[in-house]
Amino acid sequence: MGSTYAEWNQKATLWLQTKMGRRARIGLLAATVVGYPIGSILINGPFVNLTFPRRYSVEPLPGHLPSIADEEYGRFLERESRVPKDAVVSVHIQNNLATSDETVASGSLGVRTGLNLAVPMYSKFSNANEALEFFKNQYQDGFDFMGERVPIRWDSEIAEEFADCYALSDNARRFVFLRDLYAYDGYASLAQRSISWATWTTFSSIFTYWIHNSSRLLSGSAVSFVVAYPLLLGAAWYANKQWHLLYRFMTDIHADAEAARASFEHAEGGKEYYWKMLKRNRIMRDINPSLWDRVTATGDIRGIATPIITRYDHLKDVNEEDDELKGFIMSVVVGLSACALSSILFGSMFVPVKKCQSGNGIFVQWLMSAAILLVGVAVYATQGFPEFEPLAMLGGMFWALGNLTAVPIMNTIGIGMGMLVWGTTNCVAGWAAGRFGLFGINATIPTFPILNYFGLVMVIVGGFLFSQIRPNESQSSSERSPLMVAPDDDLADDLVGGADDSDVVVPRGGAVPTLLGAHRNQKRILAITVSLVAGVFYGVTFVPVIYIQDHPELYPLAPKTGLGLVFSHYMGIFCTASAFMIGYVIVSRNNPFASSRLIGPSLTAGSMWGIAQSSWFVANDNLSQAVSFPIISMVPGVIAALWSVFYFRDISGLRNLRLLSIAVAITLLGAICVGVSK
Repeated sequence: MGSTYAEWNQKATLWLQTKMGRRARIGLLAATVVGYPIGSILINGPFVNLTFPRRYSVEPLPGHLPSIADEEYGRFLERESRVPKDAVVSVHIQNNLATSDETVASGSLGVRTGLNLAVPMYSKFSNANEALEFFKNQYQDGFDFMGERVPIRWDSEIAEEFADCYALSDNARRFVFLRDLYAYDGYASLAQRSISWATWTTFSSIFTYWIHNSSRLLSGSAVSFVVAYPLLLGAAWYANKQWHLLYRFMTDIHADAEAARASFEHAEGGKEYYWKMLKRNRIMRDINPSLWDRVTATGDIRGIATPIITRYDHLKDVNEEDDELKGFIMSVVVGLSACALSSILFGSMFVPVKKCQSGNGIFVQWLMSAAILLVGVAVYATQGFPEFEPLAMLGGMFWALGNLTAVPIMNTIGIGMGMLVWGTTNCVAGWAAGRFGLFGINATIPTFPILNYFGLVMVIVGGFLFSQIRPNESQSSSERSPLMVAPDDDLADDLVGGADDSDVVVPRGGAVPTLLGAHRNQKRILAITVSLVAGVFYGVTFVPVIYIQDHPELYPLAPKTGLGLVFSHYMGIFCTASAFMIGYVIVSRNNPFASSRLIGPSLTAGSMWGIAQSSWFVANDNLSQAVSFPIISMVPGVIAALWSVFYFRDISGLRNLRLLSIAVAITLLGAICVGVSK
């Protein structure tokens, strides 16, 4: 058996390396990307009139339903200032209840090929008695509900209540017709799922090809391709499904709101429609306990894109909902804008000091803390000098403690590994504190938890890929990481001999700070451990501030916004950095590394950090820590990488640029997923 497998793997690997094999791999991956989109667009576009009746059991609208459909179609055209040729639609009705309990549709109202939709079969029932007679004739042995046969006596009182849930008023019918027109309008209705599939499978195909060609575990064998392709394709399928559910949720809520705003009768009809849907689901659940795992106690269906109870609640007060929606959108826009500003400044803050010798970084950190405090004073003034909260200083102390470990970590395990370890734990710690309510703060659950988790994983994967980039060997370590490396003895001597004492004071024989230990592996393990701890310190820097905001009963005079606590937070940073500086002066016997050339760049870097951190406070207020932390913890790495490529040019080469492009794409994709998960 083993020899057979080895022979097959060897033959398949050799064939994949041939010209035909390479074409087959590329062809399969390309077909994966474009196959579904082409088929979907053809079926739901040019051929929709042929495929729709074959996919669903439909028939023409009966009775007075065509007049209601035409009336709502005219209302839609008038409200949207459209003409019939730009909004082609064919409306049908399903001829049985087995097809769907809701409207089914194909195509789009926004394209010339048009939209085909079929409203639920029970839309034709004029009253409860008609519905009850239908059930008695068609479902004598029980009602088929979600694949389960539910026994029900049609001469009972519960049967009358159940039948009444399928009898809709004209207001409810008007709402359904108008809602469906808005729900399937626009090009996105036709192409959203296809574009999403092409995007996700492009990523999966690139990674499949990359893993197969670069795999050290399986030596680029056929097995690596056979294993990687279905696994990554499955991940792409799942991501595409979740993205479509998000799109469907947003579209459904928008369509409900537009239809309900048409008139008071439409709003009442919408509430009736969803209330009866919830009621009949509850009846079925009460009769058949096997449905409990699929139907909630409120009558909602588990796993659907848009919960029925959510749609019903959104129709209770349309005007109030509009105000809430506008406030929600504004909050998201402000929060994401703050994330963008914070990420740009964090990613660019060390550019001014890129080529300066900064010693062990303690003097630079102290100068930065002074500039940070000045920014804090300015913010403090704009907020009207609110109450000073000493507890917020604790967060600043956490940040300074974490930052103190940067130099020995970098000198022991390198800049890439160090940033990966503490950046990842920083991201996870901050996200976990906000998501699960650690340390006494209130938990913030995103609207789309799965999307939030997925985005977090993507951000972490992107951070790992960044650590694999190898800077040009021609660049010195001081140029790659000026704040993390102290000058060697020769450079220190040159600086002392070539400058005035007022310009530079350098301790002779001052070795680069590192983690002590006799064995290299022991030092590496210790450095990784310290990195994990440092990441936790960075991650909990906002916890004291959020704790104050979440407990107004304990801090009644505290500012209500994060910006009001900036000064207290920054004061903690300055005090801690000053304590480190004083200790450094004492330990070095008043002979610290303190170059005057560092003053301007360090103050600039500190000012940028102070503004970026203030923006982060704004992002936390508007998005919650569970959303903002993964974005601002990792996206600055993208900005820093762009500086390295286009300005300093210390990242070059095909491998580095390819890896950088993939890492940037994954990190930004993860940040977007986390951002929209609110």
